[in-house]
Amino acid sequence: MKLRLSALALGTTLLVGCASSGTEQQGRSDPFEGFNRTMYNFNFNVLDPYVVRPVAVAWRDYVPQPARNGLSNFTGNLEEPAIMVNYFLQGDPYQGMVHFTRFFLNTLLGMGGFIDVAGMANPKLQRVEPHRFGSTLGHYGVGYGPYMQLPFYGSFTLREDGGDMADTLYPVLSVVDLANVHRKMDYRRDRNPRAVAGLRWFAAPVFRSLYYGARGVLPAS
Repeated sequence: MKLRLSALALGTTLLVGCASSGTEQQGRSDPFEGFNRTMYNFNFNVLDPYVVRPVAVAWRDYVPQPARNGLSNFTGNLEEPAIMVNYFLQGDPYQGMVHFTRFFLNTLLGMGGFIDVAGMANPKLQRVEPHRFGSTLGHYGVGYGPYMQLPFYGSFTLREDGGDMADTLYPVLSVVDLANVHRKMDYRRDRNPRAVAGLRWFAAPVFRSLYYGARGVLPAS
């Protein structure tokens, strides 16, 4: 816990410097481009074909679909308290209560979260892309910070990924840190292996653009 707090404090200090005005407010920089190219090649030409893809294919072929869905629902349910807190921090109590309701119903009636009872009962309670602490920092104008490609992990920015370390401080989430990293690496890899395999033909700067584009941001060239 002390290590997490120290890392979070350091990350917060660095992120404060990213919250400047104008186009630089988003912190869309790539000062480690050479390193990122090397790590990108390693991730997609070594790790993906020899480690990630075999595991993903085995997971898809040998684990029944209901079990996969249940595990995904369970780990997603553990994230709901953190999502709730982040919506409250962003001044959106309605969405905060939506995620409280999801957590309450799925934990109580959905076998601890293995069944998404809330999503089946009400379309407004369906599972959505989680709002983590990185989203809260962005809500208050904190920039992304430098972009990096990390081995095993993939795309990383201080705000989006480093900021999300705060979510692991919530007791219910501290037990699924590895599950969150696994989902970061491989959440949809088993569902569409051909599409993900095709990403290795992109250049590293193009993949960086895809990372920002998925967040509605045009990265600096």
